[in-house]
Parts: sequence; C-alpha cells; structure tokens
Amino acid sequence: MALELNIDATQIKEQLSGAAKKAEKESTPMFSKVGKKIGMVLGTALTGAFVKSCLDLGSNLAEVQNVVDTTFSSMTEQVNTFARQAMTEFGLSETVAKKYMGTLGAMSKSMGFSEEQAYGMASAVTGLAGDVASFYNLSTDEAYNKLKSIWTGETEAIKEL
Repeated sequence: MALELNIDATQIKEQLSGAAKKAEKESTPMFSKVGKKIGMVLGTALTGAFVKSCLDLGSNLAEVQNVVDTTFSSMTEQVNTFARQAMTEFGLSETVAKKYMGTLGAMSKSMGFSEEQAYGMASAVTGLAGDVASFYNLSTDEAYNKLKSIWTGETEAIKEL
C-alpha cells in the first residue's frame, strides 16, 4: 500500500527561505560586534608588536653604530660610506654591514692591528661574507660566521667552503 502525501514544495521553500533570512538578520549584528572586537584586539596587538619591533630595530642600530664609532673612531665616515654601498656591492644591508665591520674591526684591534689595518681587514671580510653567501647559497650570517672563524683560529668552518 503506497502512502501518498500531498506536499506543496513551493510553500516549504518559502518557509525555509524566510527562516534563513530571519536567522541572518538576527545574527549579523551579533557577529558584526564580535568581529569588530576581534579586529580591534588583533589590530592593537599587531600595532604593539610593530612598535616593539621598531624600537628593537632602533636600539640594535644604535648599538651597532656605537661599536663602529668606538672601533673606528677616526674612520667612522669611511665605515658609514662602505655600509651604505654594501647593498649594491655585496647584497648586505647597511646595518648588517656595520655590524660585521664593527665586530671584525674590534677583534682586529684587540689583536694589536692599527685602525687602518682593522678597517682594511674588516671591509674585505665583510664584503667577502656577502659574496660567499651568494656563491654558496648561504645566509649572510652563516657565511659571516664561517669567515669570522679566521680570527679565532678555527679551520673547520672554512674547510666546509
């Protein structure tokens, strides 16, 4: 025996459509408020993180410049010029070039080299770090650390190249 139901599909569709519209109308303001609050929280957090990273960058740059100024007291302008040109010549940012030069120069001077000699070695090895990084597909920090081992007498890092 077959059960026949006379159902008007049009009426059901209209009722479901009406229910969906009503649910959307009532829930949109609620989710909109939540979305705005989430956006504000995320925006505040991201702004705070950005400000902190800017302050950290400024502090790092000041520390790097202090090392350069102390190490190369009479040659600071030469170091600054070298560092400004390091991006186009060696693929190193100005800050990274100053960081490398300051460290290598300080190490050289502590071994008794003159400021001019320290500058010559530091600029040569800093430039070489950019070239080695590019040639061997290394990060500049990795290339720099391998080359810095020259000052400490380690040979394994250089042998890897």
